[in-house]
Amino acid sequence: MPMKILFLDIDGVMVLDPHKSKVEGVHGHDPFYKPSVEAINHIISSTKCKIVISSGWRRFFDFEQMQEIFRWNGVQDVPIGFTQDYEADEKVPTPGRELERLRCREVLSWLRAHDTNGRLSWCAVDDMDLGFQLDKFVRCPDINSGLSYPGVPQKVISILNGASSEA
Repeated sequence: MPMKILFLDIDGVMVLDPHKSKVEGVHGHDPFYKPSVEAINHIISSTKCKIVISSGWRRFFDFEQMQEIFRWNGVQDVPIGFTQDYEADEKVPTPGRELERLRCREVLSWLRAHDTNGRLSWCAVDDMDLGFQLDKFVRCPDINSGLSYPGVPQKVISILNGASSEA
Protein backbone atom coordinates (compact mmCIF):
# COMPACT_ATOMS: atom_id res chain seq x y z
CA MET A 1 0.00 0.00 0.00
CA PRO A 2 1.52 3.37 -1.01
CA MET A 3 2.20 6.05 1.55
CA LYS A 4 -0.36 8.85 1.46
CA ILE A 5 0.78 12.46 1.80
CA LEU A 6 -1.42 15.46 2.55
CA PHE A 7 0.25 18.78 1.69
CA LEU A 8 -1.42 21.12 4.15
CA ASP A 9 -1.68 24.89 4.23
CA ILE A 10 -2.60 26.44 7.61
CA ASP A 11 -4.04 29.97 7.17
CA GLY A 12 -7.43 29.76 5.48
CA VAL A 13 -7.53 25.98 5.98
CA MET A 14 -6.89 25.32 9.68
CA VAL A 15 -6.76 28.91 11.06
CA LEU A 16 -9.56 31.19 9.90
CA ASP A 17 -9.51 34.96 10.43
CA PRO A 18 -13.25 35.24 11.21
CA HIS A 19 -12.88 32.61 13.96
CA LYS A 20 -9.68 33.81 15.63
CA SER A 21 -10.03 34.08 19.37
CA LYS A 22 -8.17 35.88 22.08
CA VAL A 23 -6.74 32.52 23.16
CA GLU A 24 -3.12 32.10 22.21
CA GLY A 25 -1.82 28.65 21.44
CA VAL A 26 1.50 27.07 22.27
CA HIS A 27 4.36 29.10 20.70
CA GLY A 28 1.97 32.06 20.29
CA HIS A 29 0.09 30.73 17.26
CA ASP A 30 -3.58 31.29 16.52
CA PRO A 31 -5.63 28.22 17.48
CA PHE A 32 -6.93 25.95 14.74
CA TYR A 33 -10.64 26.18 13.91
CA LYS A 34 -12.29 23.26 15.75
CA PRO A 35 -14.40 22.05 12.78
CA SER A 36 -11.20 22.04 10.65
CA VAL A 37 -9.51 19.89 13.31
CA GLU A 38 -12.46 17.49 13.19
CA ALA A 39 -12.18 17.42 9.39
CA ILE A 40 -8.44 16.71 9.36
CA ASN A 41 -8.84 14.01 11.99
CA HIS A 42 -11.53 12.41 9.81
CA ILE A 43 -9.19 12.58 6.79
CA ILE A 44 -6.32 11.06 8.79
CA SER A 45 -8.43 8.23 10.18
CA SER A 46 -9.99 7.51 6.76
CA THR A 47 -6.75 7.50 4.77
CA LYS A 48 -3.86 6.97 7.24
CA CYS A 49 -2.16 9.90 5.47
CA LYS A 50 0.92 11.74 6.67
CA ILE A 51 1.02 15.53 6.76
CA VAL A 52 3.63 17.68 5.04
CA ILE A 53 3.31 21.40 5.80
CA SER A 54 3.21 23.62 2.71
CA SER A 55 2.16 26.70 4.68
CA GLY A 56 4.17 29.85 5.25
CA TRP A 57 4.02 28.88 8.94
CA ARG A 58 7.19 26.87 8.31
CA ARG A 59 9.00 30.24 8.26
CA PHE A 60 7.94 31.03 11.83
CA PHE A 61 7.98 27.67 13.58
CA ASP A 62 10.57 24.92 13.49
CA PHE A 63 9.65 21.28 12.97
CA GLU A 64 9.33 20.41 16.69
CA GLN A 65 7.24 23.53 17.37
CA MET A 66 4.92 22.68 14.47
CA GLN A 67 4.43 19.19 15.88
CA GLU A 68 3.61 20.68 19.30
CA ILE A 69 1.11 23.05 17.67
CA PHE A 70 -0.67 20.12 16.02
CA ARG A 71 -0.76 18.18 19.31
CA TRP A 72 -1.99 21.24 21.25
CA ASN A 73 -4.84 21.68 18.75
CA GLY A 74 -5.92 18.03 19.03
CA VAL A 75 -4.84 16.81 15.59
CA GLN A 76 -4.48 12.99 15.63
CA ASP A 77 -1.09 12.96 13.93
CA VAL A 78 1.78 15.43 13.64
CA PRO A 79 3.48 16.60 10.45
CA ILE A 80 6.37 14.54 9.09
CA GLY A 81 8.00 17.45 7.29
CA PHE A 82 7.86 20.71 5.39
CA THR A 83 7.99 21.50 1.71
CA GLN A 84 11.04 23.50 0.64
CA ASP A 85 10.55 27.23 1.18
CA TYR A 86 11.46 29.08 -2.00
CA GLU A 87 12.00 32.78 -1.58
CA ALA A 88 8.99 34.79 -2.69
CA ASP A 89 11.24 37.19 -4.62
CA GLU A 90 12.76 34.50 -6.82
CA LYS A 91 11.99 34.85 -10.50
CA VAL A 92 8.94 32.80 -11.37
CA PRO A 93 7.84 32.35 -14.99
CA THR A 94 4.64 34.11 -16.03
CA PRO A 95 3.93 36.82 -13.47
CA GLY A 96 0.51 37.27 -11.91
CA ARG A 97 0.09 34.35 -9.54
CA GLU A 98 3.52 34.37 -7.93
CA LEU A 99 2.54 33.01 -4.51
CA GLU A 100 0.40 30.24 -6.01
CA ARG A 101 3.19 29.30 -8.45
CA LEU A 102 5.71 29.18 -5.63
CA ARG A 103 3.44 26.93 -3.54
CA CYS A 104 2.98 24.57 -6.49
CA ARG A 105 6.72 24.55 -7.13
CA GLU A 106 7.37 23.67 -3.48
CA VAL A 107 4.91 20.75 -3.55
CA LEU A 108 6.24 19.43 -6.87
CA SER A 109 9.82 19.76 -5.66
CA TRP A 110 9.00 17.77 -2.50
CA LEU A 111 7.41 15.06 -4.65
CA ARG A 112 10.45 14.90 -6.98
CA ALA A 113 12.74 14.50 -3.95
CA HIS A 114 10.62 11.98 -2.02
CA ASP A 115 8.58 10.08 -4.62
CA THR A 116 11.19 8.94 -7.09
CA ASN A 117 9.14 5.91 -8.19
CA GLY A 118 5.83 7.81 -8.45
CA ARG A 119 4.05 5.55 -6.00
CA LEU A 120 2.96 8.07 -3.37
CA SER A 121 -0.69 8.92 -3.17
CA TRP A 122 -0.97 12.64 -2.46
CA CYS A 123 -3.28 15.61 -2.26
CA ALA A 124 -2.61 19.30 -1.65
CA VAL A 125 -5.11 21.41 0.31
CA ASP A 126 -4.95 25.19 0.28
CA ASP A 127 -7.20 28.23 0.27
CA MET A 128 -5.31 29.55 -2.79
CA ASP A 129 -6.15 28.06 -6.18
CA LEU A 130 -3.33 25.66 -7.05
CA GLY A 131 -5.37 23.56 -9.47
CA PHE A 132 -3.74 25.16 -12.51
CA GLN A 133 -0.52 23.22 -11.75
CA LEU A 134 -1.49 20.49 -9.29
CA ASP A 135 -3.83 17.78 -10.50
CA LYS A 136 -4.40 16.36 -7.01
CA PHE A 137 -5.60 19.51 -5.34
CA VAL A 138 -8.61 20.52 -3.24
CA ARG A 139 -9.34 24.16 -2.53
CA CYS A 140 -10.91 25.44 0.68
CA PRO A 141 -13.11 28.09 -0.94
CA ASP A 142 -14.71 29.71 2.12
CA ILE A 143 -12.86 31.81 4.73
CA ASN A 144 -15.54 30.94 7.28
CA SER A 145 -15.20 27.15 6.92
CA GLY A 146 -11.67 26.25 5.85
CA LEU A 147 -11.12 22.49 5.74
CA SER A 148 -14.60 21.87 7.14
CA TYR A 149 -16.31 23.34 4.04
CA PRO A 150 -18.96 20.85 2.85
CA GLY A 151 -17.50 18.26 0.50
CA VAL A 152 -13.85 19.27 0.97
CA PRO A 153 -12.85 16.45 3.39
CA GLN A 154 -14.63 13.89 1.19
CA LYS A 155 -12.75 15.08 -1.94
CA VAL A 156 -9.43 14.86 -0.09
CA ILE A 157 -10.26 11.34 1.14
CA SER A 158 -11.30 10.28 -2.36
CA ILE A 159 -8.05 11.53 -3.91
CA LEU A 160 -5.83 10.01 -1.20
CA ASN A 161 -7.62 6.68 -1.37
CA GLY A 162 -7.23 6.62 -5.16
CA ALA A 163 -10.91 6.89 -6.08
CA SER A 164 -10.39 10.13 -8.01
CA SER A 165 -7.73 12.50 -9.23
CA GLU A 166 -10.10 15.40 -9.72
CA ALA A 167 -10.99 18.08 -7.22
